Amino acid sequence: CEKVKKLKPDVTLVWTLHDHWSVTGRCAFTDGCEGWKTGCQKCPTLNNYPPVKIDRAHQLVAGKRQLFREMLALGCQFISPSQHVADAFNSLYGPGRCRIINNGIDMATEAILADLPPVRETQGKPKIAVVAHDLRYDGKTNQQLVREMMALGDKIELHTFGKFSPFTAGNVVNHGFETDKRKLMSALNQMDALVFSSRVDNYPLILCEALSIGVPVIATHSDAAREVLQKSGGKTVSEEEVLQLVQLSKPEIAQALFGTTLAEFSQRRPRRLQWTTDAGGVCQLLSESVATCCCR
Repeated sequence: CEKVKKLKPDVTLVWTLHDHWSVTGRCAFTDGCEGWKTGCQKCPTLNNYPPVKIDRAHQLVAGKRQLFREMLALGCQFISPSQHVADAFNSLYGPGRCRIINNGIDMATEAILADLPPVRETQGKPKIAVVAHDLRYDGKTNQQLVREMMALGDKIELHTFGKFSPFTAGNVVNHGFETDKRKLMSALNQMDALVFSSRVDNYPLILCEALSIGVPVIATHSDAAREVLQKSGGKTVSEEEVLQLVQLSKPEIAQALFGTTLAEFSQRRPRRLQWTTDAGGVCQLLSESVATCCCR
């Protein structure tokens, strides 16, 4: 930052924060830990991303935060896709230091979603989707929860989308990793619900996309899921509630989580504009000065 400012004093650097790394001693995702609020005295786990063998978080945190303060003094602008990450940053570095520009659905995906007709109600047992890049990673996909859903047997039909699925049972359909967004969204459009159990997300786009095509989201408690779902009148639930909800029909799930009929829930699809137009916030920020962007 100093080198760039020395060469071009009028340049403003913009840093987008996609995780909690800026406030912790070492972790990118807090996974419920609030030790960063008291200087990361003792890390509860060495496995949290990025995993380490020796806990040095307490030794690193003060120096790391000083570097962020120096970046702020040089005029660096910080933005985050989510309220909860911005709140954490601002609690340490000062009110308004991190601005919020939510993740948005890109225009190509928006065009795909707009073409998909809402499926009012599917036939047969509930079809439940689980989507992740790597289905083996417990941080993104709660392995125990998925196995408990599998144990429901013929009460549900579980569809996974992602690489390296470790889930095999008579009621599981593994679709693999789908690179074609149109095919993925078309398949998701046939589901009764999407189950989201990630503990390491910031502002998950898959939730925005599912809600935009009228697919109810059953999400376990997390700041990321809570923030997205609140925009559509939804809520997060416990793992025990997940197992009950996945056995319901699509209209029943919509009623239980969003307090409305499936038809009314589907009519909330125009709310997706709220996600796509956030690109305007990026344009406004960048137009204020010539900027170099970096992401974490």
